[in-house]
Amino acid sequence: MNILRTRQREMIAWAQDIGMTQMCTATLNGEMRNGVTTMDAVRKASDEYNRMGAEAARAGLQQALHDEGFELSKLEGDGRLTYEALLETLDRSW
Repeated sequence: MNILRTRQREMIAWAQDIGMTQMCTATLNGEMRNGVTTMDAVRKASDEYNRMGAEAARAGLQQALHDEGFELSKLEGDGRLTYEALLETLDRSW
């Protein structure tokens, strides 16, 4: 995520140069404590990743997300996996 935050355009150019059609990140590294996160943290992570996904899509690439750490945490209040909430808040168009 730090590379995408600071050098996404460079990474997109590199991916295009070698013929990639998808770019993936291992985790959104969202805020959590003791394996629990909040819906506010999910929305914040989703908003950021939606911007990144849209940028990748404009360049003809699909941005993908693996599920490690943050995504496997539990959502405060209802106990769902954070990944489930992300599926509701991430833009599926990119």
